[in-house]
Amino acid sequence: RTAEATAAAEARHDALSSDMQKAHQRAIEHMAATQEASLKAREQQHVALMAAQAEAHKQQQEVAIKLATASSEALAQQRDDSLTSAKRLHASEVAQHKELADKLAAQREKQFA
Repeated sequence: RTAEATAAAEARHDALSSDMQKAHQRAIEHMAATQEASLKAREQQHVALMAAQAEAHKQQQEVAIKLATASSEALAQQRDDSLTSAKRLHASEVAQHKELADKLAAQREKQFA
């Protein structure tokens, strides 16, 4: 009877030990799967972050190009406006000189007439 009890106890022990090993193996597999999923998620997050940074950099470059273009166009317009203004001023001065020359010529004609 003692041998039967011992055998039964050993069988229970072996069953418990086997169950514990299986549970331990499942826990290890679960941790490995969780770690793998975590690493994959981290890699995807890194890829997404790099893509977002690349897009932000591209947009910054586009803005810089637009600003530079706008500045160049504004400078060109300023130059054209200045040139137009200078031409008008020159034409006005030429007209004033011509008017003055005509008046002086008229005065001389009166003096010598």
